[in-house]
Amino acid sequence: MHEERSKLEVSEYSLAVGEHSVGIPFSRTSDQLVEAYLELITLVRDQRPTELRLDDIDVIEAETGYERTFIENRVNAHLEALN
Repeated sequence: MHEERSKLEVSEYSLAVGEHSVGIPFSRTSDQLVEAYLELITLVRDQRPTELRLDDIDVIEAETGYERTFIENRVNAHLEALN
């Protein structure tokens, strides 16, 4: 069970969850958004995220247009590298 936390938010210049945020270019590519998310998840959830947040994946999918499985695979590979 996940603890309640703020939802992932995408603004013109940042990607944020609660007090944690990373900057993103205004004219960003989908890859830049995914990379920013990977950077952000290293800062969130007790500093060591261990599993996907499906609500986050929904946001990234909607923002990038990438296939869900592509995003999930990128995020899972990143999480495995952290552990």
